Amino acid sequence: MAAGIARQVADALVTDLNAGSFTESFTATRSYAGWQLKLKNLSTTRVDVVPVSLADMSLDADDKQNSEAVVDIVMRKRLGQSDVESDGAVKNTVLDPLSDTVEEIAAFLADPANRRPSTYDEATLETVEILHLYVLDHLPAQFTGVIRTRYQHYGDF
Repeated sequence: MAAGIARQVADALVTDLNAGSFTESFTATRSYAGWQLKLKNLSTTRVDVVPVSLADMSLDADDKQNSEAVVDIVMRKRLGQSDVESDGAVKNTVLDPLSDTVEEIAAFLADPANRRPSTYDEATLETVEILHLYVLDHLPAQFTGVIRTRYQHYGDF
């Protein structure tokens, strides 16, 4: 059986995301990120690609493994006082490019040309969903956007 399928999908997504072009610049990394972690760096956007689970493992008649790998993409950026209006709301000029980038990442992954990760073609994107365009509870201190992907894996047992 292939080991670490969700991890391999996550590694491949890191490669693909780092080759893409988005409104906010970032370097994606694979991690087991806790969304509640407070970021110390105020100037960089952090994108974590997180293997979440492997589900529905089964074998077909040819002893090929069929399973679903769930991988989240979590985009975070620590916000500062200059990003907040006098009434405590985060400025639209700060949130717009961040939330746009979350949408761009989802669209990039859903593009038919990107449905199979470039370095792991045993997996095919089944669904991409923006779970949180932004996490309200993290504002105004931090922007957090969350995308959930599900990849169908079909390979040797």
